[in-house]
Amino acid sequence: ILTDFHPTADTITLVFAFIYAMLCRLGYFITFKSLQYHGVFLNDAFGRVGRIIPPMIISALFLGQPQGVGTVVGGICVIIAVILPGKFSKDDLKGTGKKRTLYAIAFILLCTSSTMCVKMYVELQSPEDLISFCLFTNIFIAITSVISLIAEIPRGNVRKEIQLLGKWHYLFIIILAVGSNVTAYVDSFMLEYV
Repeated sequence: ILTDFHPTADTITLVFAFIYAMLCRLGYFITFKSLQYHGVFLNDAFGRVGRIIPPMIISALFLGQPQGVGTVVGGICVIIAVILPGKFSKDDLKGTGKKRTLYAIAFILLCTSSTMCVKMYVELQSPEDLISFCLFTNIFIAITSVISLIAEIPRGNVRKEIQLLGKWHYLFIIILAVGSNVTAYVDSFMLEYV
């Protein structure tokens, strides 16, 4: 409304939005497990590694995009940010070493995949089209969420789920949805210059 926005509903936008939505749906499970086994700080560190290091390497090796000094220094800082909390939080970790490793790798791969999905979309389209990308991603997530909810009806879990959500939960959902789209709006400007 504020930008005379008109959704771009071409094939590329819809395909990438659908892929990203499926990564988000998968991400609900993987993120929960990673938080359970690693805690907030390590989980955040793994996410930063996944969003920066592998995409930086993939971009340099396969897309022929040179990486600047700032990107490399940022990558080194991210690696240090992962190593330091890991050294000091070993006593707080839950689960076996294999499960922790499995979900750390899964979370890193998830973050890498989602970052590369957005990166490839911007390469094929334009930063301005990110608003359409986010809009259709949210629509696909909403549709698949409704399908998941309907699948729970025979089990009798729907009423329980709805009763668990209080007015504060609905308020936070609205804030997150608005925040997601405002972020997309700001991202589109940033990507024009970065």
